[in-house]
Amino acid sequence: MSDQVDNNLGQLPTVSGPTSDQGEKCPFPPPHVKGYEIVSAIGEAGQGRVWRAIQLSTNREVALKVPRIDLLRSQKALARFGREVELMARLNHPNVAQIYDSGMEEGLYYYAMELIEGVPLNQYAHEHRLSARGVLALMQDVCEAVEYAHRHGVIHRDIKPSNVLVTEDGQPHVLDFGLATTVAADDAFRTLSEEGEVTGTPAYMSPEQAAGHHRQLDTRADVYSLGVVLYELLTGALPYDVDTSMADTLHNILSVDPVRPSRVIRSLDRDIDAMVLKALAKEPDERYQSVAELRGDIDRWLAGQPLLARSYSSLYLLRKVIARHRYTSAVVLLLVLIVLGFLGVSLQLMGRLQQSNRELQGQREQLTATIGNFTRHAQSSVFAEFLKCWHSDQVAQAALLARPFGPRTREAEAVRFLQDDRPLTEKIAELKNGALANEPCFAQFLLAEHYLKDGNWSEAEKAYRECLSEPKFSQEDPWLTTWVKGRLYELSQEDDQASISHSGVGGGS
Repeated sequence: MSDQVDNNLGQLPTVSGPTSDQGEKCPFPPPHVKGYEIVSAIGEAGQGRVWRAIQLSTNREVALKVPRIDLLRSQKALARFGREVELMARLNHPNVAQIYDSGMEEGLYYYAMELIEGVPLNQYAHEHRLSARGVLALMQDVCEAVEYAHRHGVIHRDIKPSNVLVTEDGQPHVLDFGLATTVAADDAFRTLSEEGEVTGTPAYMSPEQAAGHHRQLDTRADVYSLGVVLYELLTGALPYDVDTSMADTLHNILSVDPVRPSRVIRSLDRDIDAMVLKALAKEPDERYQSVAELRGDIDRWLAGQPLLARSYSSLYLLRKVIARHRYTSAVVLLLVLIVLGFLGVSLQLMGRLQQSNRELQGQREQLTATIGNFTRHAQSSVFAEFLKCWHSDQVAQAALLARPFGPRTREAEAVRFLQDDRPLTEKIAELKNGALANEPCFAQFLLAEHYLKDGNWSEAEKAYRECLSEPKFSQEDPWLTTWVKGRLYELSQEDDQASISHSGVGGGS
């Protein structure tokens, strides 16, 4: 293994230059590395000790890392140090500390990397009093950096706030890949940790790490660690008690379910609960399957969109639509309150006036019809939002809005027809003779919408007018009637504008 590490280090670039003078006094003896001037000790990180130094060939400050003296006789420690160099050399990302140089000086391995002047992630969040939105915005960049490492075959295995430094400009930087491993199952570096050996920082390690199942580790272990970090930044606490013995800490990681974040901080919403708890699932198959999925839900939360971590129920999607359309929702809510208030009055009258049972029964049926109309109105409103997204080619948003439609509803058939990529000529027969055969006006409306999106305004106008030619159409489907009349008005306005433009050109001649 040591020969392999020597080869790996030997393939990386080294610097040349005069031997540096000894730096200022430090708590422990500074190393002598050719081409570098040691300035001061920074501290320890994983398997090594880090020094602030000046790279003489470039005159820039760097962080110089060498193995700890007490680990120089450990072949496994040196192999891990070599692995850290090799894996970091793969990465070139603005949010990952960049490695500049590596080599061996008088039998001492070393590497120089970008010097990050910053504070740990949790300290930055505390000092800047970040809100939940601020925390999630910061974690977007952290997730992007970890996702980049995963795409290049590197699993960090020791993600924690102290390994993410945030600079003054608010940019996080992931560092310390001392425990990193590779995605490839047959990579020699994966054998450095023996099965059953616990490696990592207990408070942030995944259950599979806590159990020592190193051969089962994949990128979802980092997803779990990011979940712990996110939990801590949002609540100021860890998901479970780690201020105890190692055995009890590992037991808590493996068996104890974390408290919902909203029970610690009341202002956190259920979407954040769902997001964090999905990242902290004990079983890897129940977590986000990649950091990209976690970052996607963070992006959706910041945009006020439905999350993957939440079930796409009609009620949940309706709440999201309401949140994004507050004025319309306020009107609808007022109608609901009026209906519910009227229902309460009616029920109270039923108790007091038994002799008016028939009259009250009629009122109750009327209320049921009103509620049914309201439900249909809500369904129509969601379908209207779907049409807007479909016309503007917002494919993902249109797909989300289409989920609440039941499989046998006309809206579901409409979605299936509109999202069918086949030419219109191949779909018309299925539309008119299929599930919408009993609703010819609605089928004609869908054809008009299709023509409109294709830019065939004349056929669209013709189809819309055929919808209105049915005498009972406006009585049976007022929402669709209003929509069709609005479309015809828009088309007439377009025609007027075209006529005015044409007339203006002619007059200029």
